[in-house]
Amino acid sequence: MTNLKNYWGDPNDRPHKVEGPCLDRTLNATLMGAAAGTFYAACQLAWYPDPVTSPTTGGAVKRFTSTRATGPVSDYKAIARTISRPAFWMSAACATFASVECLAESARGKKDPWNASIGGMA
Repeated sequence: MTNLKNYWGDPNDRPHKVEGPCLDRTLNATLMGAAAGTFYAACQLAWYPDPVTSPTTGGAVKRFTSTRATGPVSDYKAIARTISRPAFWMSAACATFASVECLAESARGKKDPWNASIGGMA
């Protein structure tokens, strides 16, 4: 164990203790997963310079052009879809982990790392 202390003088063994009822923990994990998924998607959109477009029913790519645009412009539906997919999957994974960890803690009656291991297997 280290003797490091945080700003308030408490031991720095765990920066953020997760406590409270299962519903609060699960909702917190869901929101954190959605935030992480949105950040991942925003980085993914910024990394690739190609415009994000939706395919039309005829198989051709939908392209919006204006008088100022010199090429295809990104489609808002495609951007929303690109952001929402990772946000959904990461929030679902975080919610599953948090709920199974909390249920394991309730069933076993102990707060130890095995609950996190059980949640990670879910």
